[in-house]
Amino acid sequence: MTFIMLTGKVNNSETTLFENKVVHMIAVGQMALVSIFSHVIFIYLTWRVMISINFDPLIRKGNATEAKILLFFIAIFIGSGVSRFFLEILQWSQDLIYLF
Repeated sequence: MTFIMLTGKVNNSETTLFENKVVHMIAVGQMALVSIFSHVIFIYLTWRVMISINFDPLIRKGNATEAKILLFFIAIFIGSGVSRFFLEILQWSQDLIYLF
């Protein structure tokens, strides 16, 4: 962005368009980073909660590994859903500025 401004080859309207694209790209990148962290955190929290619940009476003998894998997949499913809800609320609250 600084290089284009220093060369003087781009007029102000093109520079503004370029700056808008850069700002938009940064916002998309930030939202992607927030989404990744949100999913990982909520999956971890769900896993911790599920580990604290005693599922031993439901598990057949000799299937402990399969049961842990199933619990992990359930934690991913629930954690991703909670994270998606959190991210949608965040996005909707950011979109409220367009209401007024």
